[in-house]
Amino acid sequence: MSRSNVNLLDLPDEILLIILKKLNNIDVLYSFIDVNNEHLNSVAQEKIFSDTLNFVSIDNVSAIDQEKLDRFCQDILPKIHENVKCFILEPISMEYILLAADYRNLTELQLFNFTQEVALNYFTNESSIRYIFQEKITNLIIANNDKRKWNGSLENYSRNVYEQILKFFKNLKYLSIIETFNPLYPPLSLCDLPSTIFFSSTLTHLCIKVHTLDDCLYLLDGRLKQLTTCIIRISDRSKSSSIVHNMDDLPNLKCFSLKCYPRINNYDEKILPLLHRMKYLETLTLYLHIKNRNRFIDNSHLQNEILLYMPCLHSFTFYISTSDDTNDLFRYVPSQDIQRIATNSGHEQCMANIIKYNSNRQAVCSIFSLPFLFDCLQDIGNIFPDTVFKYVTKLWIVDVMSFNHEFFIRISQSFPLLDKLHVTSSKLQLSYNMDAFSSDNSQSYSIVKYPHLTALHVMNANIDNIEEFLNETKAYVPCLTVLIINYKDLKLVTKNFTREETRRNSDAECERQTSIYSPVFYSSSNGYKMRLRLYLAGDGNARRTHISLFFVLMRGEYDAILHFPFSFKVTFILLDQTFQQRHIIDSFRPDVKSSSFQRPRSDMNIASGIPKFVPLTIIQQNNNPYIVDDTMFIKAIIDFGDMPKQFLPYALNLNPGFPILTQRELVRREISKREQEKLSITSNTSTSITDDMTTDDNHSNNEQMIH
Repeated sequence: MSRSNVNLLDLPDEILLIILKKLNNIDVLYSFIDVNNEHLNSVAQEKIFSDTLNFVSIDNVSAIDQEKLDRFCQDILPKIHENVKCFILEPISMEYILLAADYRNLTELQLFNFTQEVALNYFTNESSIRYIFQEKITNLIIANNDKRKWNGSLENYSRNVYEQILKFFKNLKYLSIIETFNPLYPPLSLCDLPSTIFFSSTLTHLCIKVHTLDDCLYLLDGRLKQLTTCIIRISDRSKSSSIVHNMDDLPNLKCFSLKCYPRINNYDEKILPLLHRMKYLETLTLYLHIKNRNRFIDNSHLQNEILLYMPCLHSFTFYISTSDDTNDLFRYVPSQDIQRIATNSGHEQCMANIIKYNSNRQAVCSIFSLPFLFDCLQDIGNIFPDTVFKYVTKLWIVDVMSFNHEFFIRISQSFPLLDKLHVTSSKLQLSYNMDAFSSDNSQSYSIVKYPHLTALHVMNANIDNIEEFLNETKAYVPCLTVLIINYKDLKLVTKNFTREETRRNSDAECERQTSIYSPVFYSSSNGYKMRLRLYLAGDGNARRTHISLFFVLMRGEYDAILHFPFSFKVTFILLDQTFQQRHIIDSFRPDVKSSSFQRPRSDMNIASGIPKFVPLTIIQQNNNPYIVDDTMFIKAIIDFGDMPKQFLPYALNLNPGFPILTQRELVRREISKREQEKLSITSNTSTSITDDMTTDDNHSNNEQMIH
């Protein structure tokens, strides 16, 4: 058989396009435009490679990326500018890219790592790119990265960000505020704002998180009359309100989605009337947790109270959970089986009920459509339908009865993509002491596999269920990095961290490099941004022998006016919580040549610190003074004034409740006081020596006179 060498350039354009479409558009453009090959240059300029450009992975963090970005803005974008319809950008490079060419066909912008500062700086008439925003952009997708606990009210945030977007983007038709890695960004709050706020005559598609149910009702009071698609998530429990909202029909609304993970208690008074206004709805999605209702929501309720009011509906996806503490609920319990429900258009779909008991006086009924299309399921007990929940990644299981091993086998099979699991079960367990957990007994169990599980919450689970996950002969959790557990339960199940079969799955002894970040802190209101990183089981060559503690320098708002490299002494203290005050103290001075202490170019520099901070044998001792009530305190001192080492004990004994400035002033006064005392002692000593010398001289002279 003869072989022939086929060059990439010899392939037909159709085959070449199929190959290149497997690659990232940015890589194709960067690699083939202006490479002295007309064929590749022509193929790379096809619209398929330049209609949507994702620059989220390109910024000025490193020299290579900056060089790549420069070439795009100076050479590539001016050649393909007429093809570009959508940009996916980050604020750090947004202005540079948008000003690089005239994008005549640009209509969509996806903006990641968005914060309020972006709106204040760019969504204004003084912005250099205001024309693009105001005249070209019709579709805007924002990944909000602001923190919920920011300085200011939700009303001010709603004005500065959400209201400003609708006012500034004059031709906006599609607005979606999404979450990526930060689900706690500030929601829209309209309750205390005028009805003219967040108004638009052009918006047809809206996806947004609101604060309460009342904010949802305000949103649909007529200020967005052109909406055809409305997707809303409610972040907090609704406050009881007697406000009468606009009850006019919503004739343009064709698609509506409402998700509320907290439990609400005004379903009949507010949500049902809202749904009754949507007579022309075609697609409906509901995810609701309802409390204090005197009857479970069942198939009959869905048919008579929802579907009957929506004659055009052809798609209904739902999960509705009802709970109550009254005994009336137990007079009617729907059957726990898979049933069928039909929309008014004749389309049939499956639905299921789950009944579980949280206590002797509380029951929960969950009714949902099948297949289950949500990523979160919050009310599963010992009994649930025999089906696969292939989209669920977050699961809460709760029951008054303990869960057995066979139950967890079903969980792993029914939830194959499970990422986060929260277990609450009866504290009455069969196993009461360490000896009850026998390796011999464990061998009889089949291993339950959770290939994607990264977070496990068992703070309110009984010991047997905790042991179910920590025992590697019962559970396989290769990706587990977060374990939330009572420390006493952890010590019991692991036999004070000596039980071999729990070593691999236990967070403190895990083979994975599990670490804990401290909250962010600053050297001053406009100073360095920092945090600590703690490895409870050690890092590197300190694994399983020491706690490792590191200092992390972060990119801050004021770095441009601060001095780098960071060169100040860092001291770590593990606090003794008893009156003996035998703190464990260690410190280091930064290596100013290390990249860890240069000005941060990404969110965080590489951590640097003390790998062998505290031996594990110290904190594993019973009744040690460093862990009290399952709590350990670690203090970090960044020494900007080069405080003498002998004053550190005094600083540590100060009341930590004092403001930092007060503590610094007290330390300064103590240093000054001791220096004065030292000078006084030195002065007295010098005077004494002088007097002695004078006496000796006089004595000598007297002797000479006698002679």
